[in-house]
Amino acid sequence: MRKVIGFLCCLCLVVVNLSCEEDVIYSRNYPRLKTLPVTEISAEGARLNAEFLLRGDTEIISYGFVFISGSGNNFEELRRVVIPGNIQDESFSVFIGSGLASNWRYWVRAFVETDDFMVYGEEVLFRSLGSSGPELLSFSPKEGHLTDTLRIKGVFENYSVKVEIDQFEAPVLEFNSEEVSVLIPESLSNEKAQVSVSAIGNTSTFEELFTLLRPTINSFDTPEVSIGSEMVINGANFNPLPDQVELFFLDTEGTLHPAEILSISENQIVTRIPEDINSKVLQVIIHQNNFEVIGEQEVTINDPKVDSFFPLSGKTNTEITIQGSSFASSATNTKVRIDGYEAEIVEISSSEIVAIVPKQVKRIYSSRDVSVEVEVFSVRAQASDTFRITDKWFRINDLPFFIERDLGVWKGLSIDQKGYVLFDGGTWSYNPQTGQWDELTAFPESMRRNPGILPINNKIYLGTGYDSSLGIHMKDFWEYDVINDIWVQKTDYPGEARTGALSFGLGTSGYIGAGYINNPSSGLTDVWRYDSTTDNWSQVADHPGSGTRSLSYLASTILNGEAIVGIGLGGVSVTSSNDFYKYNANSDQWLQIADYPYGTLSGRYPAVAFTIGNRAYFKPPWEDARRIGFYDGNTWTLEDDPLNSSYYFSFVIDNVAYIGVEGVPGQEFWTYDVSQPD
Repeated sequence: MRKVIGFLCCLCLVVVNLSCEEDVIYSRNYPRLKTLPVTEISAEGARLNAEFLLRGDTEIISYGFVFISGSGNNFEELRRVVIPGNIQDESFSVFIGSGLASNWRYWVRAFVETDDFMVYGEEVLFRSLGSSGPELLSFSPKEGHLTDTLRIKGVFENYSVKVEIDQFEAPVLEFNSEEVSVLIPESLSNEKAQVSVSAIGNTSTFEELFTLLRPTINSFDTPEVSIGSEMVINGANFNPLPDQVELFFLDTEGTLHPAEILSISENQIVTRIPEDINSKVLQVIIHQNNFEVIGEQEVTINDPKVDSFFPLSGKTNTEITIQGSSFASSATNTKVRIDGYEAEIVEISSSEIVAIVPKQVKRIYSSRDVSVEVEVFSVRAQASDTFRITDKWFRINDLPFFIERDLGVWKGLSIDQKGYVLFDGGTWSYNPQTGQWDELTAFPESMRRNPGILPINNKIYLGTGYDSSLGIHMKDFWEYDVINDIWVQKTDYPGEARTGALSFGLGTSGYIGAGYINNPSSGLTDVWRYDSTTDNWSQVADHPGSGTRSLSYLASTILNGEAIVGIGLGGVSVTSSNDFYKYNANSDQWLQIADYPYGTLSGRYPAVAFTIGNRAYFKPPWEDARRIGFYDGNTWTLEDDPLNSSYYFSFVIDNVAYIGVEGVPGQEFWTYDVSQPD
């Protein structure tokens, strides 16, 4: 209202000035005006009219109308319609076809401008019925992307304008009476869209439509790619702004995998194959300008390739790093197999996998040199090198025979590069070159428990033991010819019949002694020597054990030409003791050596003993199942034993121990190779 009052006051001052100088004006013939009533008022606009009361002889520079508008207490700024030039007519009028708001009041005055004065007519009030929208001339660009800038040229006066594209309001960036700049609205989704401009409730619309660019996918530089590698997509209408484009790879399970856009132009996108894809065949999908475009051509993932791995050797349950290409980062789609056994994957990328070499506890590797293989989407790739397993304990094929725990194995020994196992169920030989077991002629007499067994030259001798069927201890003595597979009975053992006897061979002689008759806690001490060349027996020095010292079920092995004997059953109770002795056949003497370093060995009989190089190894089963000790001629050393099982027998060929082990569900067979690195 203050604007209207001010406007009217200004006009009054002009009239006062004209009145005060009335004589001067008439004497100088200045023009005088009258603002006529507004006519042709409609929804299309209104006509403003004026006439000259006095034309005068002064040159007119311009003429026209000024008017101010308002709705309630809302008022727009002063508007001016100027017609340049010196008018000769007695009246003039202008049709206002835009910029008039419906049901608004307008105060209008005509004016004439000369070199010296601005002359106004009186005000005229009218109420508008509206008008057409702003006059629109052009817009550019004709096509584009969401959030692009659209420039619209037209006649906008000084009114604020509202621009809509396909009925979505476009944010105004810049505005003047001749041009308005807006952003293409993010909600636009139709490929062809109308552009409309509104001012004070009046709207104008371009006949020409704006085109929202729909991207197209034409081709790929290569349709076969590796996971994690770059890929080029050729097409058209891509938005060069990468944050306005979303790229996906669709797998056969219907999962969308977002892909990184490395670079983008109107005709090309460079991307990277995601590492988390779940299938070998993919489709490319682009989201842009609220369009979803699916490529017709499929993308095929290259088969995996193993270039190398490290280390080239190592122990089971340790890490191996495999390098290559086209690995899937999902462990569900990528598998690592060592000798066919699936390995746990610790870390994975498209070019590198860290996995754990599977333990041997439930697996039997084909050899120490095993294959390394990666499988991706059911396609396998194998490394050219093999991985060398360096575990000292190495499992090989299970035993082809079963040994009952209650009866137990008699003994294992080696002759002429073969291993032999004798037990109640038969006689078997093992060839380490072929990994083949052969069943031989079984012991011809009735089955017996815990006989003494020993090798002399290339033959095996067996005697004593307990005959379960007869219920008596035995003293018969037999020779087994491994070459001819023949058992021959020899001179009986001259000592008392017994079981659990100590037995070992030195040179051409064998030794059997100690053991027990009726009660393991009342052990015998006598020891007898057998001469295989004469088939004769002779008594030698007694075993020095007595009282609580070990006498029954003694384990023995040969170290540096002497028998190392220990871990037997004590003389007072059934508790095994840890005392050890060595026997020198040349001096016929027993000498006590360092005790086994594990305190009381309760329930640890019979033990398994073998010699590798300059070390005598003893493995007490049962409670002490995770430790194995070796004696180097001076001291004992304990090593970890990963098997945690009862041993049945052992023999050594080429400094590698072969050990039969009680396992679940069957009888396991392991090698122990001290030459493998720690």
